Amino acid sequence: MFDKLTNTIKSALAAGVMILLMIAFLMTGTSGQFDAFRGNFSGAVVTAGKHSVTPAEFKKAFDDEKSQAEQQYQMPISLEDAIKGGLDKDVLKNLSIQSTIREWLSRLGFRTSDKMLLTMVHKDPSFANPVTGQFDPDTYKRLLIQNQQQTGVSPGEYENGLKEQLATTQFAVMLQLGSQAPAIYASLAAAYVSETRDASYFVINEKDVPAAAKPTDEQLQAYLKTHASEWTRPEMRTLTVVRFDPKDFLDKVTVDPAAVQKQFDFKKESLSKPETRSVVQFPAKDLKAAADIAARLKAGADPVTLARATGAKAVTYDDKPKTAIPDSAVANAAFGLKEGEISGPVKTQFGGYVVLKVQKVTPGVVATLESARAEIETELKEKAAAKKAYEVSDAYETAHQDGAPLPAAARKAGVEPRTIGPVTANGLDEQAKPIDGLSADLIKTAFTTAAGADSDITESTTEKGVYFAVRVEKITPPTVPPLAEIREKLTKAIMVRATGQAMEAKAKALQARVAKGESIDAVAASAGLSVIKLSAVSRQEQDKYVKEFGREFTAGLLGQKTGNSYLAPTAKGIAVVRIDAIRTGDPKQMAMFTATQKGAFGRQLTQDISPQLADYSQAKIKPKIHRDLALTALGLDPKKYSDKPKTDKKAEKKK
Repeated sequence: MFDKLTNTIKSALAAGVMILLMIAFLMTGTSGQFDAFRGNFSGAVVTAGKHSVTPAEFKKAFDDEKSQAEQQYQMPISLEDAIKGGLDKDVLKNLSIQSTIREWLSRLGFRTSDKMLLTMVHKDPSFANPVTGQFDPDTYKRLLIQNQQQTGVSPGEYENGLKEQLATTQFAVMLQLGSQAPAIYASLAAAYVSETRDASYFVINEKDVPAAAKPTDEQLQAYLKTHASEWTRPEMRTLTVVRFDPKDFLDKVTVDPAAVQKQFDFKKESLSKPETRSVVQFPAKDLKAAADIAARLKAGADPVTLARATGAKAVTYDDKPKTAIPDSAVANAAFGLKEGEISGPVKTQFGGYVVLKVQKVTPGVVATLESARAEIETELKEKAAAKKAYEVSDAYETAHQDGAPLPAAARKAGVEPRTIGPVTANGLDEQAKPIDGLSADLIKTAFTTAAGADSDITESTTEKGVYFAVRVEKITPPTVPPLAEIREKLTKAIMVRATGQAMEAKAKALQARVAKGESIDAVAASAGLSVIKLSAVSRQEQDKYVKEFGREFTAGLLGQKTGNSYLAPTAKGIAVVRIDAIRTGDPKQMAMFTATQKGAFGRQLTQDISPQLADYSQAKIKPKIHRDLALTALGLDPKKYSDKPKTDKKAEKKK
């Protein structure tokens, strides 16, 4: 709720004003929790004058950023890896900038009035009376007290924090509006974007050059010697692997019918679907007004038109269960009506009156054992299989600790080990094809275990409930394979390369003639090639040309001058291209573009100067960052991650 009000304040920048300043100074996801108005705090992780960040606020910001990174990369990130990647430092830096800019604005006397704060609070629906839909001071006070009990932030502190956020937003808007780029900027951009181009090109492919000769063994050996790094196989390892995967035990476990019944009884309510209704609620000032609304609705009045005529702010519940209507008196009345029925005046818990119209009724569905049996049996079977996999892995670990090597320990536990390899550190076989059943963490373990050694049993981080252990049977160092083994691939590579060189040489010779002034049509005809014409090429269709011809072809097409020629690789061969003409755009469209984009250039100008403002405020305020307190807030030992260089104690003693 309180995050929503903060977000409402920042939404004043929605029309393109969310500039770099706000991105840098108001870290996404933390503004609702970070209270810059707390004043200096002796245990703060960041201090900037009278503004500070508490350990709890830092931890919330850190957890949010870590969660976003996990969602972005679709994989869990351990706390250890996050710290090694410098996430804590990045979060501290952003919080430092945020505190610094607020302190700087405060010293400049940049403040928000009580009137503006009041206007913003009054607009927040969280503080509205559920009956009238208007701002309710009692609701506002009650929620602020609840917030104080939960977060320790007093109502006064909370309001001061909102005022500071409003001041920051006002400053950003002021900076935006005050940064007006010269009109010539937009005019030049309009000319650049709206111009069109004509070009001619022809393509040389492998059919246009003599076939490459098949290399001899001596040539193959010589090529392999000079290009050994390209053909060297990486280190490969042969492994013996034992995996304890719950999926492998599904056919070895059974489910007790009594357990199915017990689980169904426990989950019956959640498996069932409650009755839902779509209800429109019309608030009324008093009983008489409620009776009038009810009578007009029953007479066929349109709900929307009636709401406008009476000034009532109708509340709609779409497909909601009874528990979703907060007022129990209203809920009971709504769920006592039939579909399409209109109630009389209903007295609410708060003493007011409402009138209800039920627009739709969706009957509930009560779950039965038979309807839920398959789902519950699958759930219980998966749990039993996971338990069995753990028990078998435990038996393996016991046998291994008693001295049995991995293969023998696996068989004692009733699992057959699997020999895999040779395999690379990327999980590929000798033909560079992926090997099934090798997770990233298993491969990592295999390549950090010594030859002839067994790894510890490890829980997979990528496969739920899976445990594994690895024995490294053999390590094959990086090596160049014998010629006989790669003869066919090597021969093909050499011939392809020779053909490519011949195509490039021919293309360069033909392009040189075009560059000297010969007609591109005549040059192409001399080589038995056909010229293709492109007309009215525009930058708005750049993606289309990149897809069809490639980036280099398109870059030259849109970047070269009239009369220039160039070479570009394409999917069909090497193209010789000439720019025939460049035309300016339509004056009306250019004028329209200039008018609409002038503001965008102002915003860009603001973005360009925002980093300098951040640096200036940092230099003036000189914030302090206490990383040791931040690491402690994450439950880590600051000494382990200290940035201070380690000293040689023996050397110190000698001194």
